[in-house]
Amino acid sequence: MNRNTRLEVPPELTNLLLEFTISVLVNKPSNLVEYASDYFARLLNEKRNANLTSGPSQSGENHLNDNHFGDEDNEDSLSSDFS
Repeated sequence: MNRNTRLEVPPELTNLLLEFTISVLVNKPSNLVEYASDYFARLLNEKRNANLTSGPSQSGENHLNDNHFGDEDNEDSLSSDFS
């Protein structure tokens, strides 16, 4: 790819990464890669479940703001959210 090639960042990516970043800053996981894997797997499952119950979303927005991802009392543990 040429250095002069201009790439356009889709708004969905900006929102997705912003929500993920906030979650990381709040929960302070010790293993960021594992946390990211769990976070995005959960997001995908939530999106699939939402599509099954209400049909496909037209907005394309992700809403994890009401979701306290991870266990705030134990910031390294995500197990309480996945049990």
